Amino acid sequence: MSIKDKIKVTQLTLSEVSEKAMSQAKEALASDTAKELGNAAKETAVSALKSDELKQVAAGAIAGGAAASVIPVIGTGVGAAAGAIMGAYKVATK
Repeated sequence: MSIKDKIKVTQLTLSEVSEKAMSQAKEALASDTAKELGNAAKETAVSALKSDELKQVAAGAIAGGAAASVIPVIGTGVGAAAGAIMGAYKVATK
């Protein structure tokens, strides 16, 4: 079998696999389970965003990021993470 023939066989195999994967993905998207999971995730996210605990953690992250951005050695990301941890600790100890 020549290299060209092997490439053609491989292309056909990949094409068949991609078509099967696409049909399975379409079936999964059309299923009620996917819709239920999407709705559950949406409801959870909305309730989490409305919670006072998340607001406390976010405020800590913002304050930590702002404070750390003026310190040259510590980056904004590290400060935000530290602030978020402090906010979470404050919520947990309430």
